[in-house]
Amino acid sequence: MSNTNGRLPARSTAWLEDNLADPGLRIYDCTAYLRPDPETVFRVESGREEWARAHIPGANHVDIEKDISDPDSPLRFTMPKRADFAAAMAALGVSDRTEVVLYSATHYMWATRVLWMLQDIGFTNASILDGGLPKWLREDRPMTSEARSYAPGNLTVRPAGTHFVGKDAVLSAIDGSGAALVNALPPGQFRGDPNETNHGRLGRIASSINIPANALLDPKEGILREIDDIADMAAGAGLSRDQPVICYCGGGVSATCVAIALQACGYNDVSVYDGSMNEWVQDPDLPMEIG
Repeated sequence: MSNTNGRLPARSTAWLEDNLADPGLRIYDCTAYLRPDPETVFRVESGREEWARAHIPGANHVDIEKDISDPDSPLRFTMPKRADFAAAMAALGVSDRTEVVLYSATHYMWATRVLWMLQDIGFTNASILDGGLPKWLREDRPMTSEARSYAPGNLTVRPAGTHFVGKDAVLSAIDGSGAALVNALPPGQFRGDPNETNHGRLGRIASSINIPANALLDPKEGILREIDDIADMAAGAGLSRDQPVICYCGGGVSATCVAIALQACGYNDVSVYDGSMNEWVQDPDLPMEIG
């Protein structure tokens, strides 16, 4: 699998402002909201209305659930066929030679999810905006309500390794395949604390370790920690660069935060369990742990 050894795929707010006029740049607001719902745990709301009111100049909006997820899947946010995803992103203006910067007004996982999907089709010239829209706004950088669409692009699907896996790979990891399972959810959800949000069953997939997506951010600035700090965190959690790693979360979104960070730290065999807990909890026979 291709990786970004030694470099987190992130652009600074200063860099982005300096390059807003670059005709080869494509900027996408990937914001979505997870609202608590008593029946479905979370209800997904698009950030398109907020984008229409104010966004970084030149930014278009990607609705992850409606624009680029598999419409035929019973699960949220599922990666569609690679050719279909490439066609959807090309329709939004991405071409083989463009540079893509992705950001979110909320959790950075929405940006990393799209970045991971792009990597899955072999597109590597994409980054997230470090600190996202909150940092951009704190620094009083320009905003606009003007919508500027991009002309459709041409996007090639290339071999890119196994970025997504299914539950059979997870079961094999539990049974001793040698792959490590990494849960990207907050510690309370990982432990299965009764007062924490759960996805239908308390706890985590059996044999998992926990690297929360939020732990990868500097708590004051909201930007990604230094790569050496992330590497130390991964090693401290028990990971080794010579083993495959499967990351998961609730719906395969925040797992991409950890997957991308591990890639940058030199983990060459990293994948995301796309169904994650949304799929796993539906089968009571699939093993879970609490505590």
